[in-house]
Amino acid sequence: MKLSAVTVFLCGLFSAGISYSQPADEKNNITDNQYFSERLKVPYPVDANEIYYYFDISEHQASESGTEVKLSSNIPEGLNYRIQVAAFRNAVSGEFFKGFSPVFGITSESSGLKKYYIGMFRRLSDAKEANAKVRENGFKGCFIASFDGNRSVSLDHAGDLERVWGNIPFEKIETVNPVEVKPITLTSVPQVKEQVVTEPVPVKMSENLLSDALKIFIDCRSCDMNYTRQEIPFVNYVRDTREAEVYLLVTNQAAGSGGDQFTFSFQGLQKYDGKNDTLTYTSNPDETWSIIREKKTNMIKMGLMRYVARTPFFDEIDIKNTGEIKQHEIEDKWNNWVFELQTSPQFNAEETYSRLAFFNTFQVTRVTPDIKLEMDLNHFTNKQRYIEDEGSTEYVVSSKSLQNLFVKSLGNHWSGGLRFDIESSTSQNYDLNIDFLPTIEYDIYPYSEATHRQFRIMYSIGYEYSDYTDSTIYNMAVEGLFKHSIRGAYQIQKKWGSINLSCSYSNYLDDFSKNRYGFWGYTRLRIVKGLALSVNAGLTYTNNQINLAKGELSEAERLLRLKQQATNFYLNGGVSLSYTFGSIYNNVVNPRFGNNH
Repeated sequence: MKLSAVTVFLCGLFSAGISYSQPADEKNNITDNQYFSERLKVPYPVDANEIYYYFDISEHQASESGTEVKLSSNIPEGLNYRIQVAAFRNAVSGEFFKGFSPVFGITSESSGLKKYYIGMFRRLSDAKEANAKVRENGFKGCFIASFDGNRSVSLDHAGDLERVWGNIPFEKIETVNPVEVKPITLTSVPQVKEQVVTEPVPVKMSENLLSDALKIFIDCRSCDMNYTRQEIPFVNYVRDTREAEVYLLVTNQAAGSGGDQFTFSFQGLQKYDGKNDTLTYTSNPDETWSIIREKKTNMIKMGLMRYVARTPFFDEIDIKNTGEIKQHEIEDKWNNWVFELQTSPQFNAEETYSRLAFFNTFQVTRVTPDIKLEMDLNHFTNKQRYIEDEGSTEYVVSSKSLQNLFVKSLGNHWSGGLRFDIESSTSQNYDLNIDFLPTIEYDIYPYSEATHRQFRIMYSIGYEYSDYTDSTIYNMAVEGLFKHSIRGAYQIQKKWGSINLSCSYSNYLDDFSKNRYGFWGYTRLRIVKGLALSVNAGLTYTNNQINLAKGELSEAERLLRLKQQATNFYLNGGVSLSYTFGSIYNNVVNPRFGNNH
């Protein structure tokens, strides 16, 4: 298409050093004091008298190399769209732009980063048409940027400006003669102080929708989404993975320090397909929920930068160092040992009833890449008093246990370990119960993928010693038995949902009829847009209750479940079906009257 002659414009700079589109070949690099060519001219259309865009492509210009380009500060007033194609440390020649003109350059004195734009448009429809031609000619990462004069604005805000400026031409002409470019020096360009940044600049939005911003679906059960939306306002939060350009899965597992390790898995979709990344953050046990929430959100921000850098909102981002980083060696005087004490007394009372309960724990752990050691000492007491006219009755349930686990890594798929438990329990009829179970485990997938998928098979064989409070239904007061068990567990988390399945079997080796086997599963599936299904179920068959006390249970023991009761099975389950429709965007945060959404 034939378009008008162009005055080469210089635009104000807002930004950090991020590159867009393909890099320039070394042969295209020119010295820092060379810019755009005075020979880049575009003829006026002979039939036009109002100019709403500048854009042209010429095979002659594409063949030129080493073209020297001058900068100008002649910025048109009001709205103008431009197509950004590259940003480089070194200047590039006119040959790099494959015949497209006019080309505009922006440079920064502090960083030396140079951004390059093609064309200038008053209307978005013209810019989109030109952007498609630029992309077809090799600039796959190009995109439309919008400005109010020389100030960068969001495309959403530009849509509001276009209602006025879309009918105001850049210039009106009386002749078809070309206009020469008037070069000026770089020092006459208005300079904007460059800042190294960290937090997003508030984005002006129309109807709370960021046009052309990154669309993200966050799959995170432990995230405060209201806080996340407030702290990360430069993306669109969508409710359906089919609409998303980035799918983020946040998972967590217990860390050896007593905190949690959070894994952030970014998966690029649509135009970002193949651009994937994984980040991790491990919380400290003394960090508050507010600190953990802030650090998780900062990790999401950092992971999003590679995608946001390819949107028009790159100008809204600042990145900076807090200045608190100091180089030092970490010295762990505890050598990975972690200790935790907890007590939890509870009391409630009314006229005819009172309850006093204590739950105390002492936990010791040491976790390294090669070993895992856990020791848990637990004490529980629950006293209930029922007050009647003729007097009061007190019922007590108590238990004590020491649970020990030692695991040694045997590679990326194998582990060996030992579980050694000691317990006493009034409800389970144990004065003393000891379990000694050497165990081996194999994970079909590498342990490094545990936050995304697992398929573990565990086998245990060992010895159980029991000293019962009352004689059992088998007339035993004390006995020792060998037993074994096998367990399989499968877990996977993907953008379509998650699946958790497990099954187990165990029996005493002297009598295989004394066994227990069960199945458990939890599944959450995103079926179609807005429709999600969650199902959980568990079934256990029990034929090994050799600890049951002999004799009939009293009414109180049965109703208050003070003692374990005979049963052949345990069954539990639930289903949840939800369907959401309406706007796919959910950027808005409104905390009034509580957070119900």
